[in-house]
Amino acid sequence: MSAVPNAAVRFALYLYAFSLPIEIPERTIPLEVHSATAALLLLVALFQPRVTFKAPPAAFWFYSAYVVVFVSLGTVTDHLGDWLRDSVLFVQLLLVFWVTANLMRYVEVARVALWSVAAACCLLAVTQFLGLTATVAEVGDVAARVTALGQNPNTFAHNLSIGLLAIVGLTFGSNAYPKLRLPGLALCGLLGLTIMPTGARGALLALMMQTRARNAVVAALVLVGLAAAAYRADGMRNRLLVAADSSDLALREQLFPAAWEMFLEKPILGWGPWNNRYELQTHVPRIELPYRETHNVALEVLTETGLVGGAPFLIAMIMSLYAAWVARKGPHGAMPVAMTLLVVSSRMATAGVGTKMHWFVLAFAIAAARPIATHGAFDRLAAARSSRVRLSRRNDDGGIAPAGTMEPVRP
Repeated sequence: MSAVPNAAVRFALYLYAFSLPIEIPERTIPLEVHSATAALLLLVALFQPRVTFKAPPAAFWFYSAYVVVFVSLGTVTDHLGDWLRDSVLFVQLLLVFWVTANLMRYVEVARVALWSVAAACCLLAVTQFLGLTATVAEVGDVAARVTALGQNPNTFAHNLSIGLLAIVGLTFGSNAYPKLRLPGLALCGLLGLTIMPTGARGALLALMMQTRARNAVVAALVLVGLAAAAYRADGMRNRLLVAADSSDLALREQLFPAAWEMFLEKPILGWGPWNNRYELQTHVPRIELPYRETHNVALEVLTETGLVGGAPFLIAMIMSLYAAWVARKGPHGAMPVAMTLLVVSSRMATAGVGTKMHWFVLAFAIAAARPIATHGAFDRLAAARSSRVRLSRRNDDGGIAPAGTMEPVRP
């Protein structure tokens, strides 16, 4: 059997990647679009297990520990329906993480998958401007927050930010086609303008911190463009001004201390799945909501599963971040570390433990640290344009390629 992913597996991965930004909370079908495409990916992956289900990365086992603890704590939760739904979700996420971390080691496969994410984000941005998918998610004292398809505005902005960074990396990276740079800059402007009406302050600030490009002029243009768009968008400008004037962080300044006190009260196993959210509501009540989220991934997993489940999850995130840092010397350049830092920084302001885009980016970071050359069109161009991208030679002392370099496909 060939060591290269076959056409069916690649198509399933690209379809899954394309579906990630397309969430429809108020839908008539029982499954989210990306849940269906994830199931399809896992089904197709079964027909080429030597490629898709080969030895998982070390981070997989730490994520697995968290999922095992989460599922086991179903014996103590008071919300069995929510726990069962999330348990199925986490098992699916874990398996998809395994598959995508293996598939995206193939450099050209990873690039096409990232283009799929970017294409879906741009499609949503266009439909937003045409008014086909735009919905008002929240109307407060400051300004209305506009999103797409009824999505949470923070999630929508976060997904578009990932798409924007993917376009920057794919069109302005050292291995990109020069002819794609001008269209890439236009697409970045389109996505930036779409992010602003969401009023997602965390996504904006995280994106501005992580926007990097090989060309300093491009980085400056992207940052100036985001700042200008934020000023012109009433929702984003007013929310930023309110936060600066009154330290209004959407009650996070109350949620974080309360969640930390909850963790200290039950540090070993936590409060149990979903019990932590309903308990947090009693500490920081909000009349219109039945429960409260911690709005911080560390506090979410620690109050939910304690140190037993939360520590492995956080260790796995650190391992993904380290892999992204190693990958900066590889064929993807700074894109993995920029996208991973965006995910990590965004998760400090909103939990999103079960967000598929979150797991997709972390899988990409893991894969990018151990790339495999497939000798496709992208890879031939990369080898010709950059001396940093090279095929690794087997070491005499063990045959292990240095981290961040590309391994050739085995015949």
